[in-house]
Amino acid sequence: MVELSCERMGQGRESGLVFHPEYLSLGTTDESRCYAYRELFRYQLSEHDIHLIENASEYSHPVGDDKFRQRIEDRYGICLGQAVRGRPRKMPITG
Repeated sequence: MVELSCERMGQGRESGLVFHPEYLSLGTTDESRCYAYRELFRYQLSEHDIHLIENASEYSHPVGDDKFRQRIEDRYGICLGQAVRGRPRKMPITG
C-alpha cells in the first residue's frame, strides 16, 4: 500500500487515490508536488532512528524525549510506558 502511494505520488501516475491535504500543500502543480514528495525520501534514516521508530511502533509509544512524553501524558490523562504484565495481583482477604 505504501509502495503504491509512493509510486503514485512520486511519479505522478494516474490512480483513484484521493490526495491528503498535506500532500496537496507540497506544491501548486502536480510536478512540484511530485518533486517535493520524492525529496522527502531522498535521504535514508539512520539505524538509530529506525530502531526508535520500530520500538515505538511495536509498543504504540510516541517517538520523542521525556518532556514530549510528559506533555502527551498531561494533555490526554494517560500513562505512557510499559504496563505491568500479567493478571492483577490478588488482594489478601482480611477480616
